Amino acid sequence: MRRRELGELATEAVTAFTLLNAVQIAYGHNKVDAFVVLNAVAATALAIAVIHGVIRMRRKQDATSTSSNVVGIFGGLAAIVEGIHKLHSAQFTFGQSHFALGVTTILAGLLTLTLALLMERLEHRRALTITNHGVRMRLNKFKRFDVQWSEIVELRLDAKQARLVNTKGKTSVVPLARLVNRDEVSDALVDAARERGLKVTGIGTDSRFPSTSDHASRTVVREDI
Repeated sequence: MRRRELGELATEAVTAFTLLNAVQIAYGHNKVDAFVVLNAVAATALAIAVIHGVIRMRRKQDATSTSSNVVGIFGGLAAIVEGIHKLHSAQFTFGQSHFALGVTTILAGLLTLTLALLMERLEHRRALTITNHGVRMRLNKFKRFDVQWSEIVELRLDAKQARLVNTKGKTSVVPLARLVNRDEVSDALVDAARERGLKVTGIGTDSRFPSTSDHASRTVVREDI
């Protein structure tokens, strides 16, 4: 997840630079129109989103959020519009002035838009949900688990994983080592297990894990259903 966030921030930074460059060129030729205003607003929003994301990453927090993804979508669309505008200026003819820049701008906008939409979907997918019925988590596009409390007999914790052991000895694994908010996840699991009188074993049941992860996670969702 952290790599995807870095990719989104890098792409947004490139798109912001491209749009700012377009604004600078237009301003230098005293051409201020709706395209220039759109580019300036989008570039500024993207730059703020990138700076905010970098700060959050340094604090071991999620770099992306719904608001930053919206900014990415807006910036991507603005870059695509600017690229089409440049291609129109070049009369959509290869070799003409601004043609290559127009194509590059469109590609940057498409990449920014795609990553923003992807991260927006992951915002809702990468979540651990604890309810009165059980625990469920979507680990990736192809792997997930959904276990009922009535089937769980033990919670085992170590520095890297939380294992939910069922009555048949089968385990469902929460990858703590990949999560930035591993403390929140482990605490939520321990509290829920103890509330139901389940056996809790392993390290971390009374102390915090060190934050050394290179990956991000979604916030734990606790529902009382």
